[in-house]
Amino acid sequence: MRSVLGDRTAVFDDGGRKLSITKDGISVEGKKSFSLSFSEVGAILPMRYCNSNMLYSLIFRDLQGKNISLPDLETDTKANGRGHNIAETKTLLLAFARNKLGAEFPNSIDSLDIPIAFNLKEKEIRLSGGHITGAKHSIPLTAIRRVKMVTNGTISNLGIYTKEKGGFFDFPDMSIPANELTLPILEAAMTRNTGVGIDFSRGDGFAQKTSEFMIIRFLSADFFINEDGSFSAEWQERVCDRISAYGYEEDTLLEQAILL
Repeated sequence: MRSVLGDRTAVFDDGGRKLSITKDGISVEGKKSFSLSFSEVGAILPMRYCNSNMLYSLIFRDLQGKNISLPDLETDTKANGRGHNIAETKTLLLAFARNKLGAEFPNSIDSLDIPIAFNLKEKEIRLSGGHITGAKHSIPLTAIRRVKMVTNGTISNLGIYTKEKGGFFDFPDMSIPANELTLPILEAAMTRNTGVGIDFSRGDGFAQKTSEFMIIRFLSADFFINEDGSFSAEWQERVCDRISAYGYEEDTLLEQAILL
């Protein structure tokens, strides 16, 4: 995958707190300062990120899925008048995703062995050996034929289906949290398998008629571009074109940061 941030540090200063983001972790300077390496983090929960447009609260979980004891980190605390107010939060989530997925993603998707989410039913959910595996289910990436985004703005899940068409009772074979890791993995798997990506047509039951806002909040076209700017397969270019159409890519987010 390609990274605009690269080896640099992005510093966001809201006047009372400085948030520095690198490819390896974050540091916060303010009333309650701390540093955190992504190697210690198994998941990030961005509270209010999918049902509001500022002042998100980030919860970091360790590699066992337990909350890491840290001072509260609130991001994008001030309105910017530019539509989606997500520069700090999305930059952080993209850096974390790149750290976990690695520079060779998506070409390495079948060889990765990483935790990608946690929930009560499946406990730890891993991508390992080309399978998405939890405590109760395991699905090969190559068997996936449909993925539906289901969100109410507070809880967001991806329903994974191995059948091309559903019947009257169209239940997913597995349901996993939607986040900055699961979304690019399943978008890649779906497009590689079927030529189309995740189904974002269902709204949140409130103001959003579709769930396409999840693309803006979590995905980047750069995930599907090789480091040298090339594509290893036609499907990667297809995903890149689809995601880039929504904007809010890393280069525009970093316009609001100081780069060191």
